[in-house]
Amino acid sequence: MHSQLRFKVGWLVQHQVLALTHFDPVVLPEDTRQILQQADHLLLQARPGFHLLIDNRTVQMSHLVPLQFILDTLPALKAHFLKSIVVMVPENLQQQARQLPVEEVEDIQLHHVLGLQEAFQLLHPAEEQLHWDEKFFLPE
Repeated sequence: MHSQLRFKVGWLVQHQVLALTHFDPVVLPEDTRQILQQADHLLLQARPGFHLLIDNRTVQMSHLVPLQFILDTLPALKAHFLKSIVVMVPENLQQQARQLPVEEVEDIQLHHVLGLQEAFQLLHPAEEQLHWDEKFFLPE
């Protein structure tokens, strides 16, 4: 029996933008374990000053996750010179996200955005050669 794809982790822009997208509204503990394991492996290829793009648009969430929690969950992000995290938020948290300032820990910034276009606009000035395939955010 073929299991349904629940998430995807990979380089949206090779060595520059690491992306995570969810295809199921419920993130299981096993999903989290696999995501962290895959991300740890991919981070070995990261270029200093890389970005992390998290697509949480389909995830059932009651609150936004603070930057320090993300960094504590995946300490390798700091070791590999992460520049910023951009999180696309689910619809129920968009109002809250609009009111939040950019969060910063050391030199790492966390931005909450409403969708893919806003994420692209935010990341594009930082990476002038940024070209990505939006199909990444669709299940295969």
